Amino acid sequence: MTNEVRWRRKITSNPCCSHCLTELETIIHALRDCPNARGVWDRIIEVADREAFYSLNWYTWLLNNLRGNHPSSKRKFWGIEFGIALWQIWKERNHRIFSSSTSPYTSTVQVIRRLMGDVIHSMVGESGFKDNTKKRVCIGWRYPPIDWVKINVDGCSKGNPGVAGAGGVIRDAMGRWIVGFALNIGICTSVSAELWAITNGLKLAWSKGFRKIILESDSSLAVDLITKNKIIIDKNYNLIMQARELLAKEWDIQVLHVYREANSVADWLANYGLARSFLDRFSIYFNDPPAGLYCILYYDLIGSTLPRLI
Repeated sequence: MTNEVRWRRKITSNPCCSHCLTELETIIHALRDCPNARGVWDRIIEVADREAFYSLNWYTWLLNNLRGNHPSSKRKFWGIEFGIALWQIWKERNHRIFSSSTSPYTSTVQVIRRLMGDVIHSMVGESGFKDNTKKRVCIGWRYPPIDWVKINVDGCSKGNPGVAGAGGVIRDAMGRWIVGFALNIGICTSVSAELWAITNGLKLAWSKGFRKIILESDSSLAVDLITKNKIIIDKNYNLIMQARELLAKEWDIQVLHVYREANSVADWLANYGLARSFLDRFSIYFNDPPAGLYCILYYDLIGSTLPRLI
């Protein structure tokens, strides 16, 4: 029940949202209009469709979206995706209230995408749908070889340039968490954020004594900048050269570009870093994974994949 319903039934003395504190927590507020819920929807709904999406009353909004009668229905299986998103937003709201734990809304978005990927994969398989121009492949995180560790890194920037964050994680051949990091970089472009993530990940791996490394980033541009042996005239020159010096150390290292579907944990950490205080720009290290990452880590461990047209 929402706080508004609990208040009407004399179960609580406060009908307001536990996050907003001043807004009445109706069902439409909890599932759509609360900043926590809106952060999820803004990651799912196209900018051009948001005005129509947020302007409908509760009953029309629910019915139209479940039926797929909404601008977002341009996407296949929108009614199913909408239902999955509602359930995950409600679960996260209850977890936040009753377990007193918080996690970035990006974690909820990642879970929705994973579940939706499983649905699409099964439905496409049953329908025999084929794309004549692109090949559908399943993308997911892969374990490194025995005696190797894998570093997944990511950077993000809201505005490009804008407030930026970087994050990464080191895992062993069994998929076990070794250490992770996140930091708020300040104002920079997304490419700069990716390079910050790469250099921080390499420094961390070297300081931990690892000498057989696979580094994965979902930025093909950043990977090219640090691996191609050519002179770079770029505003990120110092970061690029710093990364190249780290790569030249005496260790076995592979630098690979992967799709974002295989980099979900690093994406979460980068957004966590971005959400930190702008004045607190030191790296934070995690010897154990944050609670908000458990579900995403579980999907990686079991080999869950997401479909992608390539």
